[in-house]
Amino acid sequence: MLACAGIHVPPIVVVARELGVTADTVRKWRRRFLAERLDGLVDEPRPGRPPTISVDQVEAVVVTTLEEIPKNATHWSRKAMAEHSGLSTFGPGSARAAARGGWR
Repeated sequence: MLACAGIHVPPIVVVARELGVTADTVRKWRRRFLAERLDGLVDEPRPGRPPTISVDQVEAVVVTTLEEIPKNATHWSRKAMAEHSGLSTFGPGSARAAARGGWR
């Protein structure tokens, strides 16, 4: 949103193109920022089932994957990460889901 904060505000479509999002998304962010400043940009709760993995668990899986090498292997398998992290290998509360959510 800093792109929209200067003296020369670029068109919304230009900001959207640079960020790889739709113009409607930039409009929403801008409207929320103008109304609530930085608090308006905090991710809002989403509909549906609440997450079964905490943000801290996702972060731990991603950090471990990027910064550690498992014993007797060149990379983390889903099973090895699940055993290391204490998460399941399948389902929404899994190491795979944590990695998938962390790398999007």
